[in-house]
Amino acid sequence: MSEPAARRLERLVAAAWEEVLGSGEIGPDDSFLALGGNSLQAVRIVARLEEDLGADLSVPDVLETQSVRRMSERLAGILDREEDGRY
Repeated sequence: MSEPAARRLERLVAAAWEEVLGSGEIGPDDSFLALGGNSLQAVRIVARLEEDLGADLSVPDVLETQSVRRMSERLAGILDREEDGRY
């Protein structure tokens, strides 16, 4: 994934987190749990990103990655596999 595409994806993930968590600006390395995130909010983030990107994301993807940066990287991998038909 190109750098501009990676940054765009990071911005989309951060926006979903900000909307769902009701926080101010969230940085790329902020922790989902430290920001008060829980499994219900993870479900909402997954739904938002699936709607925005059409990606097959899961709640464990949110809970395991723990940061916007790591979640964006996982999401990029999911999108790449889906695009290649390997998912």
